[in-house]
Amino acid sequence: DRILDDIDRDLAAAAAVAAELPTSSRRAVHAAHATFTELAARLRDTPAEEIVRQRVRVPGAVKLRLAAGALRGGRS
Repeated sequence: DRILDDIDRDLAAAAAVAAELPTSSRRAVHAAHATFTELAARLRDTPAEEIVRQRVRVPGAVKLRLAAGALRGGRS
């Protein structure tokens, strides 16, 4: 939980300044941010015993949806 709390703080700090990025980079950064936010949420929802045994990941279809949202100018 402490590690994920730290990750959540980092993601919040990144979100706060993302609008200051060059326009050419902003959508890619939003897509990456959305993907890492989704991964952090999935990790938080997964018991530690399971994290040790198997990889937690964001499925390709979800990544595609997040990337499409970033390309449209949204966040997801």
